Amino acid sequence: MILKILTTPNKRLEQRAKTIKKIDEKTIRLAQDMLETKEAHFGLGLAGPQVGVSKRIIVVEKMVLINPKITESSKEKEYKEESCLSLPGLSGIVPRAKEITVSGIKLTAETKFKPKKTTFSASGLLARVLQHEIDHLYGILFTERVENITSIKSVPLPYKIVFLGTSEFAVPILEGLIKNKWGISCVITEPDKPAGRRQILTPPPVKQVALKHSLLIYQPEKISKLKTQISNLKPDLIILAAYGQIIPKEILDIPTYGSLCIHPSLLPKYRGPSPIQYTILNGGKETGVTIFKMDEKIDHGPTIKNKRLKIKDKRYNSLELSQELANLAADLLLETLPLYLEGKIKPRPQNHKKATYTKLLKKEDGQIENSKLKTQNSKELEEIERKIRAYYPWPKVWTLVNGKRIIIHKAHIENKKLILDVVQPEGKKPMRYEEYLKGNPKIF
Repeated sequence: MILKILTTPNKRLEQRAKTIKKIDEKTIRLAQDMLETKEAHFGLGLAGPQVGVSKRIIVVEKMVLINPKITESSKEKEYKEESCLSLPGLSGIVPRAKEITVSGIKLTAETKFKPKKTTFSASGLLARVLQHEIDHLYGILFTERVENITSIKSVPLPYKIVFLGTSEFAVPILEGLIKNKWGISCVITEPDKPAGRRQILTPPPVKQVALKHSLLIYQPEKISKLKTQISNLKPDLIILAAYGQIIPKEILDIPTYGSLCIHPSLLPKYRGPSPIQYTILNGGKETGVTIFKMDEKIDHGPTIKNKRLKIKDKRYNSLELSQELANLAADLLLETLPLYLEGKIKPRPQNHKKATYTKLLKKEDGQIENSKLKTQNSKELEEIERKIRAYYPWPKVWTLVNGKRIIIHKAHIENKKLILDVVQPEGKKPMRYEEYLKGNPKIF
């Protein structure tokens, strides 16, 4: 859980912390929460008093130290710049011992937070961070260690972004932010779900990216459960792409610069959960992506920027078009973010009178009566072919043959007839239609 960080002036930051006499479940939960809080704020370390807990506990890197004590310090000192989460926007040159020896009780996630007495030596940055955090346990801030007051200066704070996303569409967007060194405080995604015939519990694509980059991850059943944590973080921005839950207004209003959504259509056209599928179903010649500022209504907020994509005669299925639009969205977001945060782009209200809507697709939406596949009516054939592309990979077009479900993955129109290319019999893998016919009756 992300805890609230106290900032000056606050008397609790000036108090000496108390020794922890018993390491119980409450202490371990505090240690875990402090690690998450440090990570979400991009900190190098964090001490108990900084989160309003007057106890001798600090976190540095991935390590938790209970009742830490500096037992030895080198006479040789280093003068380097320091900053502090409790004094946001300030830095100063602080002298610190170049090498130290620290003793205490160590906890790490790798050892399941099992307490272990430790004594170790540290030098360089680690030594500096340890000295900084242990100072907090005595009510000492780094500004009190500064010898030359003129070295204290204002420094820009990194933007803190909370990213919400689940599906493959969100992956290039998150990867683009990471690659371009935007600060991702945490990633919020849907819970792992069973997938495949064996129903193996599988993490969503966005979680896999977050794990790869060691980002802080939350997977709430309901986003409202994270309201306190998001509020404690005081993020600059929420960015959402294909998340899967409606975000309550009380969360949307938390970030300093609001909450942005990347939607795969040219709003106000095709609001709702299935804009890519509807674009293909309706034979659209053009689509695109829109970045807009979210409000309490679905895809309703003012637009910030959009980018168009010509489809023309390309026969995209939904997966292919989604990938194309996701890459377009990632580029557009990276172009737009700096301008938006600098106030150079003003959101513009949508023309709500021109709004069109999409619905959440269900498995039964993909069913086509076997007899309808035989049609030679050009308009009906086009509709069926578009439906096959629009509903791939979900919910897929399917029909019944002798009571068994046959999925049609790919087909084309030739001489006013629907020609099946790839099908999948119930309980089997996808195959070329020619292979299917070797041991099965014709589908139509």
